[in-house]
Amino acid sequence: MNATYFSSVNNYDTREMIVRFNESVCKAAKEAREDEMCKKIEENVTTKLAVQFNSKWAQKEATLKNELAMEKTACKRERKKDQSKIDRI
Repeated sequence: MNATYFSSVNNYDTREMIVRFNESVCKAAKEAREDEMCKKIEENVTTKLAVQFNSKWAQKEATLKNELAMEKTACKRERKKDQSKIDRI
């Protein structure tokens, strides 16, 4: 290494370097905590939305199945009426 490198390293105050290092570590730790919190929030929201979606889907599916069953019953009644009309002729 050259003399310029060593002289520039020697110009730094050790305490200042430690403070800056500690600030960097604190900043990195804070960012890591924030990232972890964001992930937890995202997981929580995703889970809640999935539960809501599945609930609404199940309700809609039950409603549609019920409507289909009612329509089938109505069609069967109509067929029976039509068949009885045909049988009378």
